[in-house]
Amino acid sequence: MCDIVQGFVQEGRDQEKAELIRKMLDTKFATEQQIADLLKISVKEVKKIAAKVPVEV
Repeated sequence: MCDIVQGFVQEGRDQEKAELIRKMLDTKFATEQQIADLLKISVKEVKKIAAKVPVEV
């Protein structure tokens, strides 16, 4: 049961992270490279995460 709850919590965190990355990119608050450096992940991973969230118009 605990594993199921942890899975839901992690999924929620991943979604929040994706939304934050998308907002940072949409508002030009940070570049893909800056976000990658901040999160210590690759630019490719930043693009992959951001692609999960629709672009706001």
